[in-house]
Amino acid sequence: MEDKGSIILKGKRITLRPLKQGDEVAMYKNWVTSDQVTKYLTWTPHTTIKKTIWLLNMWIEEYQDLSTYRYGIVLDNDEVIGMIDVVRRDDENKKVEIGYCLGEAFWNQGIMSEALDLMIKHLFDCGYELIESCHHVDNPASGKVMKKCKMIYQGVVKGEHFNNQGQPVDVDVYAIRREL
Repeated sequence: MEDKGSIILKGKRITLRPLKQGDEVAMYKNWVTSDQVTKYLTWTPHTTIKKTIWLLNMWIEEYQDLSTYRYGIVLDNDEVIGMIDVVRRDDENKKVEIGYCLGEAFWNQGIMSEALDLMIKHLFDCGYELIESCHHVDNPASGKVMKKCKMIYQGVVKGEHFNNQGQPVDVDVYAIRREL
């Protein structure tokens, strides 16, 4: 494997780029404060911009490690509208798990499918062999994104993750293997 880090990835309508200082306002406006966006995630909505600034600073620091794959999703105006990142790595088995979220004003436009497709291709280029993603069983829209990106349903895992209330939840798991 050759970790290349969070290099800029350009799609047809979007760009995936590392998050940077100044993104906190758009993050706060577009997704980190939304009850709808965080409904099925592991973290609760931000209630202060200070929390968003703290998180952004931590993430920016992590970019020093080339094994960090975390992107802001941006349109032509360079405003971040969501994010996608590697949330788990298993280097021994050349496997990663991707997580993502998108501001609700941008749902149902194919944006997340384009972001996930770019991320999958980049991770395969880095030498990863298996890419997984999962979603809360009550969030089938996320599964549609995975299916659109040719990920294959693997099954449900009971209590694998915790929701933002600290309760174990069942998740549907999807995966795609690099073609040899």
